[in-house]
Amino acid sequence: MTRRSERLRRILRVREVQEEQARAAWLRTENVARDAEAGTERLREALADMTARLSSELAALPPTWVVLSHDQIDRTGQRVVDQRERARTLRNQADAARVPWTQRRAAARGLERLVDRTCGQERADELAADAQAMDELNMARAAMRRSRGVNDEQ
Repeated sequence: MTRRSERLRRILRVREVQEEQARAAWLRTENVARDAEAGTERLREALADMTARLSSELAALPPTWVVLSHDQIDRTGQRVVDQRERARTLRNQADAARVPWTQRRAAARGLERLVDRTCGQERADELAADAQAMDELNMARAAMRRSRGVNDEQ
């Protein structure tokens, strides 16, 4: 392995670590965004359940309870809107955190291909040098045999 390929491998390892760090950062924000989206969905389902329950029991409830229930539904509806906006913001942050990871991943993959090509070229060069050395050795042996054959004839 030459200096160039060793240097490229070190750089590749650094790029891989950077990619792992960027991916970890993205996953953290992605998990927070997913949790917020799931919380929004649970809150929305609770609001739908509250509304359905109120409409089914509306005739049997005293007016004060109906007003209080409507207030509770309104507050829950506002929480759904707030939670949805928070989840949207967190999703945007997760999407923004994904960009550096994909860029670093692409850079690392490109560098991997360069390392593979470099190592392949080095191997090909070594094989060519070995083949040339073998050819020279065989030519020297053949020349020695010819010179012995000429000496034996005389």
